[in-house]
Order: sequence, then structure tokens, then C-alpha cells
Amino acid sequence: MLYKIIALHGNLNTKLAHISYLHIEENGGNWTLVNTNLSLQKQIDIGFTATIHSLLQMPITAYNVLNADVSNKLATEVATFIAENELEHKIDFVAFGNLYITDEVQLGNGAYLAAHLQLPVIDNFDTINTALGGNTNILAIANTLLNITSILTADYTNTALALLATLRWREAYNVLQQHTNASRNHIAGTIWLGVEA
Repeated sequence: MLYKIIALHGNLNTKLAHISYLHIEENGGNWTLVNTNLSLQKQIDIGFTATIHSLLQMPITAYNVLNADVSNKLATEVATFIAENELEHKIDFVAFGNLYITDEVQLGNGAYLAAHLQLPVIDNFDTINTALGGNTNILAIANTLLNITSILTADYTNTALALLATLRWREAYNVLQQHTNASRNHIAGTIWLGVEA
């Protein structure tokens, strides 16, 4: 089965987000990154100048407003990326890795992307892993199933997120105890449909 995925993640240290369009195929339990050149990708400026320290000190109401603004900006950027590359009707879902402030605090909400794009969005991969005592090594399954350690960092992250989202979409374990030291294997990620079920 072939899965066509937009993957998106960002880093508040660099103030950049990365968008990629990826194809991942599963055949008889074997996983393959089909378009390994990752030619359809874009780097965007997140568009705000707040420091990580100031974000962590921000009142919750101000943080929620900022979270909505950033989420809507990212949704607009992804919509532009889709239009520029003529990807309408060529996407199964979006894998959103959020924008990391710290391992525990992230910015960006997949619900906004789903509402704006009218596509399923899968995000929030860390929460259940943290609840089960796991560390932040949730992307490690990509090395096991796709053997992608040799590609560039941003591409690696988006490819790993695309695999996590694909496994979540299939309701398969996507975070393994052996990688994160969580108390058990689990299925991580929240699915926002964005359209009527």
C-alpha cells in the first residue's frame, strides 16, 4: 500500500519549519521510502521573534492566542505548498511534528491545520509516550523500518514523522518500548479529520 504524506515540523531555535511531500510504501511488512530524493520540500520562516524563555514565561491566554496564530500561519504555508506543487487530491494525510519549545512544551495544533486544509492531520506523537514514562526517542522506529539514518536532519525528521503518522493511520504500534523506555509499546498520535467522517 502506498501512502502519500505531507510532513511538517519546526524548531524554535532556528525559527524555521520544514515541509516535505513523501511517499511511503508497505509491502508484506517491508517499508520503503519511495521518493528518496525528497525533491518536493520547502523551508519556511515561522514568522515570530519570541525567545524560548519568553514563551515559557507567557501567560496561558497569550500563549493560546500565539498558538492559534502560528497554527493558522503553518496551515496557510502548507496550503500554498500544496497549490504550488499541484498536490491537490494527491495527499492521504498530513504528519505534523509541532514546533518544539522544549521536550514537554510545543507550539502548533494539528486541529487548525485539519480545519484549514480539510485533510486528515496526525500530530501529538509525544504525549502518550511521556505518560508511559518514555523519553523523546519516538523517531527511532524509522531507523528500524526504513533505515534512513543517512539522510539530512530536516529530511530525516519529516520522513520519520511520515512513518509515525502512517503507522498511526493504520492503528499499528508506532512507538516501541525498546526505543523510548516507555512501559510498553503503544500507538501515539492524535488524528484530526478536518472533514466529515
